[in-house]
Amino acid sequence: HPRVRRQRQMCIRDRTNSPKKIRVAYDVIFIGSPYCWATIASPFTTSLASYDFLDKTIVPFKTREGSRMGHTESDIRKLCPKATVLEGLPVRGSNTTSLGEVVWEWVQKLKLVIK
Repeated sequence: HPRVRRQRQMCIRDRTNSPKKIRVAYDVIFIGSPYCWATIASPFTTSLASYDFLDKTIVPFKTREGSRMGHTESDIRKLCPKATVLEGLPVRGSNTTSLGEVVWEWVQKLKLVIK
């Protein structure tokens, strides 16, 4: 739908020139979002643009029924250029039977060092 695509484009635009950003207290931030036109939902783009992710690690995950992560990771990199964005996890909402195992394998694959 053209209106939705236009809204999505408005939400993805770079907002890194905001006058004041809120510093994030954690080193690793997991961000979950529903699938929305191959990227994160627009409320999340606004939130991401409001924070300072300097030297932070962002780990996205999202619910979905169709495509996998779409261009979620690259869109987050545009919104948070000072952060490291790791490979996300697309979770199919209709297939949550073995979700615990899937999440565990994904977290192990990320090789995060938690202090």
